[in-house]
Amino acid sequence: MKASAIVPSAGSGRRIQKSLKAVLPKPYLEIGGMPVLARTLKNLEDVPEILEIVVACDLRYRPMILKMARLHGITKLKGVVQGGKTRTDSVFRAFCRTNRNIPYVLVHDGVRPFLTSQTISRFLRRVKNSGHDAWAVGRLMVPTVKEVKKGIIVRTVDRTSLWEIETPQVFKRETLTKAYREFHRAPFVATDDASLVEHMGKPVKVFEIRENNMKITTPENLLTARKILESGETRTGWGEDCHRLEPGRPLYLAGVRIPSPWGAKGHSDGDVILHAVVDALLGAVGAGDIGEHFPDTDKRFKGADSRIFIKKALSLAGRAGFGILNVDTTVILQKPKLGAFKGKMRARLAVLLGLPGDAVGVKAKTAEGLGAEGRGEAVTAHAVVTLKRRNS
Repeated sequence: MKASAIVPSAGSGRRIQKSLKAVLPKPYLEIGGMPVLARTLKNLEDVPEILEIVVACDLRYRPMILKMARLHGITKLKGVVQGGKTRTDSVFRAFCRTNRNIPYVLVHDGVRPFLTSQTISRFLRRVKNSGHDAWAVGRLMVPTVKEVKKGIIVRTVDRTSLWEIETPQVFKRETLTKAYREFHRAPFVATDDASLVEHMGKPVKVFEIRENNMKITTPENLLTARKILESGETRTGWGEDCHRLEPGRPLYLAGVRIPSPWGAKGHSDGDVILHAVVDALLGAVGAGDIGEHFPDTDKRFKGADSRIFIKKALSLAGRAGFGILNVDTTVILQKPKLGAFKGKMRARLAVLLGLPGDAVGVKAKTAEGLGAEGRGEAVTAHAVVTLKRRNS
């Protein structure tokens, strides 16, 4: 899938400027050592499906945007265009600057700096496989919603079908072209691009997200964003893996070969501890699961050393801005007993993850004869990881 990315960033942000006595509008204020807009652009830069980025802004800040692109390695920035009087006008001006041969268009607010490239990429893969022309990310409405007139509650609104719609929003190029054509023929107040498509009577599919996708619009939002980054936001991920045991196969656990007449059956080397850690790392940054990145239908991974999966998962976490703090694992295996090997497994896992020994846990349990593990038919592992957001 190939997409152009449009980043509307022309809002004045007067509330923030006035409250914080800031010289610059909100997209150019720093959080965690980087401008808000730079973080957003960097997340889009790291999405493989995105081929180009066009920003709509007040052109007074064009030199600043070009400079931040150079400083932060944002190579896909194709253009910076003058924003319009409304958000809709700004997006349309940027849309006209994009490559007409790229089949999809993604629109993402410049002041939503937290949504990771992995989540955006996962969203785009869903779009590609869906058959729908228009998509938006969103989340179910949680707070109680009431209709109020003249300061008095009129009624409580049923929220079971209410969603908070955010960006990114993705459209087939021809669909967005038609939507703008209709809009210019009969203008109306549109709060987002999905509204334009809805106005044509076309369905807009919603992709649910749970990750932090804060839009920085108020002084309180900005201060919260700074606290998240400067205090080092932490994430927790959990992973599990289970493999059938077969005679004559090697048994690998945490990268260590364990002497055993039985080994794990798997497409790769079947190392359940490393697989569980990989899933925990991917889950903590919203990057899917091990099967999405290393499918058992791919011949490249047949018999593969699971240490390469760890390396890729750490890289994805790093690209999302997180480093690993610690890992705790448990393996459930009836036999052989693992007491003599736990120290070596723990040391190997620490090296693979770049952690000190006291930040790594490896525990071994039997199933007391219960279940597939207790019967010696399977081996299972669980892993919990803690990640911390890096400030740079």
